[in-house]
Amino acid sequence: MSYVSQSDDHSHELPLRVLMVTSEVAPSAKTGGLGDMVAALSRSLASRGADVRILIPRYGRIDSSRHFRHPAPLHVAMPDGDLWAAILESSLGPARVYYLDHAELYDRPGIYGRNGGDYADNARRFAVLARAAFATCRLLQWTPHIIHAHDWAAAPSLALLAGVERRSPFERTAGVLTIHNIGYAGTFSPDHAGELGLSDAALARCGFIRQGGISFLQAGITAAEAVTTVSPSYAREVTETELGFGLQNHLAARTDGVEGILNGMDYDEWNPATDYRLAEQYDSDTLGRRPVNTAALRQALGLPDRPDLPLFGSVARLVDQKGFEELLGENGCLPELLARGDAQFAFLGTGMPIYEDRLRELQKRYPDRLAAVIRFDDDLAHLFEAGSDFFLMPSRYEPCGLNQMYSLRYGALPIVTRTGGLADTVRDISEPNGTGIVIEPANPRQILEGVLRACELWRTPGQLLTMRKRSMQVRFTWDSSAARYEDVYRRAQYRRTRQEVCAASTGPSEEWQGRHG
Repeated sequence: MSYVSQSDDHSHELPLRVLMVTSEVAPSAKTGGLGDMVAALSRSLASRGADVRILIPRYGRIDSSRHFRHPAPLHVAMPDGDLWAAILESSLGPARVYYLDHAELYDRPGIYGRNGGDYADNARRFAVLARAAFATCRLLQWTPHIIHAHDWAAAPSLALLAGVERRSPFERTAGVLTIHNIGYAGTFSPDHAGELGLSDAALARCGFIRQGGISFLQAGITAAEAVTTVSPSYAREVTETELGFGLQNHLAARTDGVEGILNGMDYDEWNPATDYRLAEQYDSDTLGRRPVNTAALRQALGLPDRPDLPLFGSVARLVDQKGFEELLGENGCLPELLARGDAQFAFLGTGMPIYEDRLRELQKRYPDRLAAVIRFDDDLAHLFEAGSDFFLMPSRYEPCGLNQMYSLRYGALPIVTRTGGLADTVRDISEPNGTGIVIEPANPRQILEGVLRACELWRTPGQLLTMRKRSMQVRFTWDSSAARYEDVYRRAQYRRTRQEVCAASTGPSEEWQGRHG
């Protein structure tokens, strides 16, 4: 992709330069869809001609010996003194990845914490990442047109761009924020404000102050030239409903709005016709081979081979957001479903200890109907998609979701709540061109009824086969999503340029004041 760079006396075309600032990128470091999205979008933009570079901390799980180490050290000016780090370089297809290497801050087993708790110094860890974004660009002698920050951990980079780094060489660099999950706002006590190196007035002006503390995500919302989310429905939810988690008014106040761009999925990585992890490869024309994977999944999980029963699968974090209170809580519906004996259930994932323990308890009680694998296993996740007859995703909210897309691709009809990206990707079987079962709201009774509807569909093999074929032909490509992001980048750069011109002549423009307060 070419990009028109405008200065006072000339215009010329350049490759679009984008710096992705993120806490996750697959396959190096991920806890969920954020890492997958950053990797896939970066590859897609780069394949379309953009110069895309990704900055991420080098966590303990990332082997530094496998990457090129830049000979010059990286100097990051922090409020309490100079910090020295290293930059490691690697590639992600046509995109480049830079790892911020500082052992004291990042050489740890977890990304944000471990054993269910956050690291106490996360405010410092990600404040350093924000400042390192600009230091890295200077070290590389490379200036991006766009800094694209992902979620709360990267959001402070946009506040610095709007304030501290407002001049050369970043005076025409625009900031874009993508909110992957607004439920995580990067909120810290006032004691951590000093990590940012901003005055009290600057903290307030940049939008950090929230409910007596500081919020990294709110600051990114305040500073960005453009804000996006990962699905159209989620964009509406975070600006109009309580799913904005207290930031909905802040988002709604932006005169340019919040754009929802549906994530795509990797159809090369998730392809049942070529997936080496499966017991039997298949496509929509050879669905007769699919039951081999169901039998293989049952065997891998220690479930009895019951081809007369449907198998419901779930690959998810075992947390409230994913509907596990409704499944496993005091009034959860899973025990009733197991007692009925109409189906088998399989779960893969880790999360809150209370749900991990509950699954283990139910597995002991119903060993022939429930299997729970309390870990993350990517290879097994693929077999779950190919072997499950139906896929459970009864999320309370879901910004985009990828597993329902994988399920459609593999013919495991998803059971989802009508929220966020789930609502944008799955049509109920009662509608024309239905591809799954949609419930609302997320409560135990609705989930139970959704499972029973699936069991009814299971008993009509012809209709089930039609649904599977239809679902496998649905496509959500990254190329179309990348084109939408290119449009966002153009508009953000225009706003940044207009803002700079207005500030130079008459002070901050009304447009900037409307977005930034």
